[in-house]
Amino acid sequence: MKTVRDLPVEGRRVLVRADLNVPLDGGRITDDTRIRASLPTIRYLREHGADVIVCSHLGRPKGEVRPELSLRPVAARLAELLGEPVAFADEEGPLRLLENLRFDPREEKNDPELAAELAALADVFVSDAFGTVHRAHASTVGVARILPSAAGLLLAAELEAFGRILEHPERPFLVVLGGAKVADKIGVIQRFTGLADAILIGGAMTFTFLAADGVGVGASKHEDADGQEVARRAAAEAGERGCELVLPTDVVVAERVEADAPTQVVAKTVTVRFDANLRDLPWDFSTEQTAQEVKLGETKLAFFKVVNNSDQPVTARAVFNVVPEQAGSYFKKLQCFCFSDQTIGAHQTVEMPVLYFVDPKYAQDFETKTAKEITLSYTFYPAADAPKAPAEAAPKS
Repeated sequence: MKTVRDLPVEGRRVLVRADLNVPLDGGRITDDTRIRASLPTIRYLREHGADVIVCSHLGRPKGEVRPELSLRPVAARLAELLGEPVAFADEEGPLRLLENLRFDPREEKNDPELAAELAALADVFVSDAFGTVHRAHASTVGVARILPSAAGLLLAAELEAFGRILEHPERPFLVVLGGAKVADKIGVIQRFTGLADAILIGGAMTFTFLAADGVGVGASKHEDADGQEVARRAAAEAGERGCELVLPTDVVVAERVEADAPTQVVAKTVTVRFDANLRDLPWDFSTEQTAQEVKLGETKLAFFKVVNNSDQPVTARAVFNVVPEQAGSYFKKLQCFCFSDQTIGAHQTVEMPVLYFVDPKYAQDFETKTAKEITLSYTFYPAADAPKAPAEAAPKS
């Protein structure tokens, strides 16, 4: 891969496509991480005698001039970090930052005229915007077809890191993927489902996957039916390849997108209640258990009290069933542990443990916040008469 270090830059004008898309709050930069990431390439060029013209986008002005998305605050911050003046927009200087590229509707259309105008500003082009290099825009693809080009130091480092991950990944290998549109990331998802042990989905893309699974997401940004179908296919392919596609089990919800809006955490939960069948017991026996809220995908250890009210020791076994029967698919390897053939002394109370797992595919509607309810029915037998417990491994979280 050809990098900026391979280009003769002394005495030349170099156009650098950087990613300076930083968050702003009333014209104040709240996180300058991306600006700092661009510094090594800019410093290298300046130290090697080049005049540098930096260009970037900020936000999504959609081809319109929006003053609140101006890059002027970024120019000021660049000057502070570099320790030299940074000319802005049409100002002249050996180091200059152009105004927001996406104020011009031709940028996202990869318009050849805009590409030619940008190329006319420089002798050499350096691509250093890792976050946008995949987009066919005038400042990424168009200019690179006109000027001698190379990767900047940031882009080169990112690609080298990707190369190591793709060729020799360490295990366990987890991928954290965000963004807004599944369609934009489907190639990445398909590539990593064949490589990673799990992909953790975050960002607005989460809600498309949830909507595709029938979960209500309210006014949260999500894609239409076509996008949801893409999400369903991606999830199915991940399962076929043995890669776990992990979605959040809880979200923060609010009635409006404002800083002072009241919020609450809504989890995908199931309410588990216990129902004991004691009618056939020859002893004076009682049980006590309160309902439990269980997050989906969670292995839960529950305890409920068993009381022997009789005057003699009792040896008993509990066998569990899920009620109603159609709820059975939401539980995996549901069984009781540490109670088989257990002796309970006269007038003794013990806490009986049961370990169970709630399948994360059991969907709760985030929008209506309606929790589902499942009842576990357990039947007590004298130990000699009880059905044998299945010899299965304990559930895994």
